[in-house]
Amino acid sequence: MVRLLLYLGIIANFIWAAKPAFSQEPLPYRDTTLPIDTRVDDLLGRLTLEEKLSQLIYESPAIGEPNEAVYFPAYNWWSECLHGITGEELSTVFPQCIGLGATWNVDLIHEVANAIADEGRAIHHEALRHGEIEKLKGLNFFAPNINIFRDPRWGRGQETYGEDPYLTSRIAVAFVQGLQGDDPDYFKVIATPKHFAVHSGPEALRHNFDAVADERDMWETYLPAFEAAVVEAGAHSIMTAYNQLNEVPCAVNAWLIEEVLRQKWQFDGYVVNDLGSIYDMFEYQGYVDSLQDAAVLAINAGNDLNLGDAYYVLPAAVAQGQVTEARINEALRRLLRVRFLLGMFDPPEMVPYAQIGYDVVDRQEHRDLARRAAQESIVLLKNNNNILPLDANQLNKIAVIGTNAHNEPILLGNYFGNPSYIITPLEGIQERVPTSVEVLYDQGYSSDGTPNDGFIQAKEYASQADVAVVCLGLTFYEADEGKDLTSLDLPGYQQQLVEAIYQTDTPVIVVLINGNPLTINWIDQNVDAIVEAWFPGQESGSAIADVLFGDYNPAGRLPITFYSSLADVPEFTDYSMPGRTYRYLTEEPLYPFGFGLSYTTFSYSNLQINDQFILPDQQLTVSVDVENTGPRTGDEVVQLYVRDVEAFVPVPRLELQGFKRINLDPNEKQTVEFNITPDQLTVIDDQNNPIVEPGMFQVYVGPCQPDPNFLLSQSIQAGQSLSGQSSYLTQSSQVGNVLPGTFVIEDPNDTLTLQKVQVRTGKTTGQETITISGKLPNHTDDLLNAESVRVVLRNSNTYVIYEQQIDFVPDQTSVNNVVYQLGNPKSKTESVCTLRLDSNRNSFSLICTRVSLQGLRCPFIIEIETENFNGWAQADEDIVNSRKPIPLALLRNWEDLLQLSGTPVVRKSHRDNNDSLRLKGWLTIKDEVDLSNRQMILDWDQQSFMIPPGSLQATRHQEFYVCKKVELTDNLGNPALFSALIDLQKCSFSISITKTNIISTSGNITLGLQFDNFDETVDIILP
Repeated sequence: MVRLLLYLGIIANFIWAAKPAFSQEPLPYRDTTLPIDTRVDDLLGRLTLEEKLSQLIYESPAIGEPNEAVYFPAYNWWSECLHGITGEELSTVFPQCIGLGATWNVDLIHEVANAIADEGRAIHHEALRHGEIEKLKGLNFFAPNINIFRDPRWGRGQETYGEDPYLTSRIAVAFVQGLQGDDPDYFKVIATPKHFAVHSGPEALRHNFDAVADERDMWETYLPAFEAAVVEAGAHSIMTAYNQLNEVPCAVNAWLIEEVLRQKWQFDGYVVNDLGSIYDMFEYQGYVDSLQDAAVLAINAGNDLNLGDAYYVLPAAVAQGQVTEARINEALRRLLRVRFLLGMFDPPEMVPYAQIGYDVVDRQEHRDLARRAAQESIVLLKNNNNILPLDANQLNKIAVIGTNAHNEPILLGNYFGNPSYIITPLEGIQERVPTSVEVLYDQGYSSDGTPNDGFIQAKEYASQADVAVVCLGLTFYEADEGKDLTSLDLPGYQQQLVEAIYQTDTPVIVVLINGNPLTINWIDQNVDAIVEAWFPGQESGSAIADVLFGDYNPAGRLPITFYSSLADVPEFTDYSMPGRTYRYLTEEPLYPFGFGLSYTTFSYSNLQINDQFILPDQQLTVSVDVENTGPRTGDEVVQLYVRDVEAFVPVPRLELQGFKRINLDPNEKQTVEFNITPDQLTVIDDQNNPIVEPGMFQVYVGPCQPDPNFLLSQSIQAGQSLSGQSSYLTQSSQVGNVLPGTFVIEDPNDTLTLQKVQVRTGKTTGQETITISGKLPNHTDDLLNAESVRVVLRNSNTYVIYEQQIDFVPDQTSVNNVVYQLGNPKSKTESVCTLRLDSNRNSFSLICTRVSLQGLRCPFIIEIETENFNGWAQADEDIVNSRKPIPLALLRNWEDLLQLSGTPVVRKSHRDNNDSLRLKGWLTIKDEVDLSNRQMILDWDQQSFMIPPGSLQATRHQEFYVCKKVELTDNLGNPALFSALIDLQKCSFSISITKTNIISTSGNITLGLQFDNFDETVDIILP
């Protein structure tokens, strides 16, 4: 009923930017000489609160009448254009997004997006001329989908550009810029990247699912494409996701919307929720108690536009004081500003995009572009004995078999438009071959989806033919929005069908039409050729035929990994990245990310890195020569991967950081150049800050990823190549030519000359050992030529574990390294350390036997000193000890005598009618101290417990102190028992207190340590 009443305000005769019929000076909001913000504020000030609220819903009614001073027509904010204008109107349908991602061609993507935006403008203005204000005919498009295709089962993965953040980012920028145009005053259309953020299934759970992800994965995987779309491309709208992120719905997630999007990225556009996601917060997620509570939370959290019904309750919320008019004004100001930037309040002659005529829709140039995009998206996965391309003049009969061979709807994927035609693979082949070639077609199935008499007809046709083209894959019945795959195998009887055709001994070419990677292991091992065509759009059949018969030389590359088995993929609901995508996968895939073959061959040579040593703020240039050494003109996708060899924190095993698609004639050579910026070399530290850390990096340039075994080999200097380096897939008919190089980022302070310390602990012949290794790029000669050396291994500053200074003569000297044997007079046991210096690799290693491993569980420092050199480095605790406390409390570090590292555990429990609280954490030991004369204070919710000096009854047991239970009384007279344990060996502390009503107490806890010369506190926020 509410919606009906709103619709009554929509007039029948809509016009574009109608002016008042009466004669007077235009109001400021219609004065095109004024700044847009001035015009927006003027219009906003002329609207009533009820009118303002009506405009925050995607079906926005008209305001006023055409003959009134304040008037603007109704508008529907919901339009879609993932790979063409979605809806019943005529439009060009390009390949589905996963296919666009497989082109690895950002210039092509920009061109496609520009064509889509032209058609969107034309359809919009044509609708206005007919007085139509409907869904899917506006200028605000919910595209692109730049979520990461992290799991191959995800039904909506076809809507994305694949699994890689860098590839997705580059395509996102091109697509957003292509949609929004380059006019300095107006947008062509508005792009709305979605779904913000950390959203990729499971589809069945999307309305109530909580995606749990740590910030490192968010910054390294889930957020980069959104940042590029907003910061670099200037996307003016963002759609939030259905699901929760770390227990907070994305639609109201303050960290996402306010802290990251608004503050960090300076986003000044509008935010829209996904359809019904505000309703989900109380209906499915139980996050609030009513729809009104959900709507209030959403508008106050920064959702400006409601896609759904939730904001119809806002008038009551405003009347009850739950939402301020100031917040309503803020949201509407953003929405009105967009309509001004689209030219909706200006004369059409002033808006260049309003001049786009309807004849642009389905024009021949767009059809040709759709065919070119489909061609470039096709990936040749296998070509045994170069069976492809086919020579049509040498064929008498060709069999075309399979349910996907002549099935128009499935060729478009989801979110499709209404093309004037669709060419199926069967039709494309029929049009391509001479009339003398007989094309035999059988889908292999009966109308009910069961095998047609054991595939008798299909096998008969295949046995008669010179070659069989079997079209297999998926449809929207298996994978789509709301529907995930449960298996990566071919659905139905498709596997049995291709096996039956294979038994005829006729050469078999499999064409895959799908949006998800499939485990086609048997097909890969047995058939002659495999072509991955994705969902190619309206020109599907023509593009497939172009590739099969050599009219187009395929050069698409996989934007996703094809796994060998679903067993290699982690649990669907697990959003942590280890084990997912090529960046973290340790098992060998069926086909790796970035893979694709060609009908010609390319060679790589002369890899150059402009500098072997750079500072963290410097840019690096990498170049390589690429030559077409084969008989055909073709495209090559040159790929650059970077590997951080010595990262202190967890990082991907390999990362794409550059790619270029180039076209070369036979014998043509081109130098391809990449620039690597510091932003591309950042890692996320343990405080979730992006940093560029010193250390060695490996670079690989070629047509695919480097061989996994090659990643484990020793470093190769810049410009040096491995002769005969093979492709990732040994069965490939192409030479991989992956060239390696290295460079080192130096510490800008030149004080941390022991760059990158790595630690391993283990046991050798029953003895404990510890190995410490690092880089010495600046001072290797000082160490090699020194007459004496001092080696110190200690906890933080003063707690020494190992120390040795000795005048020495090397035990062993060679061209590459020097080895010194060092004793350990500090230890009561006979400890031996070996210091190895490698001048060739500028590295050191210190291997110690019978050094106390317990004492190394804290963060520690290694220092090596000679006459002319003093270098030191602090090792990362996580390398030594991977234990991490549960993050249930926030804590700041003590900066003096004791330093807390990691996040302490705060546990609350109830037992025997007494509540207890336990605080646990780790310590960095900065001195050997006597704890017996220590005073401790525990302030909890303004209740203080003081343990006077001497009452701790601390007892030292080797390297740890036990503070026995002490019965105390707080400042309110409540009794409590207090106990503490500080363990210097394990670098940990544990403090517990037992009293009544702890569970019901909330707020901050302050833990204090006091000495004669030390007074430090730490605040703990209870969860």
